[in-house]
Amino acid sequence: MRITLAVAVVGWLVGTAAAQTCEGDLTGRNDNCTANDVTIATLQVRPGGVIDPCSFVGDTAVVNVQATLVAGAAERYDIGIFIAEDGGDARFGTCAHEWLPPPLFGSGLYNPTSGVGPYYQGETAADTCGDLQQGINTLRNIDNLTLVCIDTDNDGIVDVGSILSWDNNTANLCTSIAQTVPGTTAKCRAARVPVVGLPPPPTTTTTTSSTTTTTTTTTTTTTTTTTTLPFDAYQCYEIKPAATGAATLTVQDRFTTMTETIRFPHRLCAPADEDGTGLLDPVQHLVGYVMGGQVFKGVTGLTVTTQLGTLQLDITRPSILMVPTAKSLTAVPPPLVPPTIDHFQCYKVKPSGGAAKFVRQAMTITDQFETQTVTLKKPYILCAPANKNGEDPTAPSHPTSLLCYRAKGTTSFTTLLAYIRNQFGQDDVTLIHRRELCLPASVQ
Repeated sequence: MRITLAVAVVGWLVGTAAAQTCEGDLTGRNDNCTANDVTIATLQVRPGGVIDPCSFVGDTAVVNVQATLVAGAAERYDIGIFIAEDGGDARFGTCAHEWLPPPLFGSGLYNPTSGVGPYYQGETAADTCGDLQQGINTLRNIDNLTLVCIDTDNDGIVDVGSILSWDNNTANLCTSIAQTVPGTTAKCRAARVPVVGLPPPPTTTTTTSSTTTTTTTTTTTTTTTTTTLPFDAYQCYEIKPAATGAATLTVQDRFTTMTETIRFPHRLCAPADEDGTGLLDPVQHLVGYVMGGQVFKGVTGLTVTTQLGTLQLDITRPSILMVPTAKSLTAVPPPLVPPTIDHFQCYKVKPSGGAAKFVRQAMTITDQFETQTVTLKKPYILCAPANKNGEDPTAPSHPTSLLCYRAKGTTSFTTLLAYIRNQFGQDDVTLIHRRELCLPASVQ
């Protein structure tokens, strides 16, 4: 969560605003944000601006940066800046929302290079949202910006999801940061921007080398690589359908890359102790979103192994996208602290041709909602680690998938209200049925 600051400059105050919402949360739309009228050229860490550095991949850093904004096509008005603080793409979730605040002055009278204004006024004096003049680099200082330490393009520089928004129409009056949103669905630019000057988290490997002469000498060099956390089993519960803001995502897993549109949350999956094995992490949950728009031809002949044995399965079509999520039964929880478990793209499965039939098995499951003996009836979905919107290019190679079985308990589930928070924002959901049990799995 960002802290609201005020910076005294030459007799006036320049405010830095914080928001828990991103561009799509404020507009209620899923804007395409592909226009190039205005861009964020760079985010440059200011001298001494690394307040909290990156310690590992997925860590959070806190920095003071300077954004370079450029209007290439023509003047653009009521500029809004959205920077993802949750590792997302700045469309939905947790963002820093900034603007070019007053005081504002006309051409030749403002200071585009100070980082703190005064900024350009290209509209009437009643409009107090700063604008950009064509072809002039305008600098905006942003303090206490929280970033997730990821390098999606592997260029050695941490990068962050951002959206820059504007209006083309001088007739629209803007008087507050809340109004600095795209004038239409096309008046915005989404991009991952490098954070220049923020040292990336260390990436190291473990190697062992041996040299043999008349005696044997073994030299071992060991360093640490931080990835996602180990996996629990997850007991999934059906969420009562409710409307949600649409978002279009690119999802890459070991099988394919797809463009998908979120429809609504459909599953809440809680960490589960199966047959007394214990929990690794009781905090991180998964929420499964029904997606639309995918094109996928299926994959046959997969060898899938869990603690229950090995199965030959075919995946037939995409089902849901699982997203790491914080959950509470009393109030909206704080965001998860990285490193988090993976995102998972899930697919419906069926036995491969000629494969042995699954033999039903009983397990005793304990999660934060109940203890229940369930009978696993058949494999239902296979969930593969996924790289959502370029946030973790290594995810498709992560070794642990989830195989989820249709499960039937001995008693019915009582409806329950839960509060969730993830990259798509915060919500309260009603759990209405006990559904699948998901077990860690390897896939070949």
